[in-house]
Amino acid sequence: MSGIKFKGKVNPADASSAALTAELKSDKNTVIASVDKKKLAGSGTVAPFKVGVFGGGFEYPVSGGALSFSLGGSATVSGVFASCVYTPKKVFNFGMMFSPMPKLTVAATGDSTGADSATVGLKHSGLGAFTLGLKTSAKALSAVIVKKVGKDATAVFGATAKYADMKPAFGFQLTIG
Repeated sequence: MSGIKFKGKVNPADASSAALTAELKSDKNTVIASVDKKKLAGSGTVAPFKVGVFGGGFEYPVSGGALSFSLGGSATVSGVFASCVYTPKKVFNFGMMFSPMPKLTVAATGDSTGADSATVGLKHSGLGAFTLGLKTSAKALSAVIVKKVGKDATAVFGATAKYADMKPAFGFQLTIG
């Protein structure tokens, strides 16, 4: 473990813009604290096991108000990544990702507000020169095809439709460079 690293900034024309951050890191732990004119905040992570990380954070408005906090953890066991985070909005967010076969990734997210928050996605990169992505939620289905064009360009074609009316919307993007 090394020493504490301090970072500070201030605008000489506006002393109230001052902010200070302190950070302490080791191989398995991180603690960060910061303060500025709006809030006092802190966070920390700990990796007590080779497969997982736990973390938490808090924020307190300097002008007064409620303390908010978040707690979470994630782990990767036998190739399956899973996470759970309790947010300041008093909601649990869940996530999972795994590859049931080479070049295929399955991911799912959701939260404690209800089944409507669930989203499931698939990514398949074993289709020759193309990568296919599919995503579904309670409201819509989306698909995207990505093709690398040369060494500096990427073409993306996407389509989405809301389950309510199944009217598709299409899009195309070409990125060069």
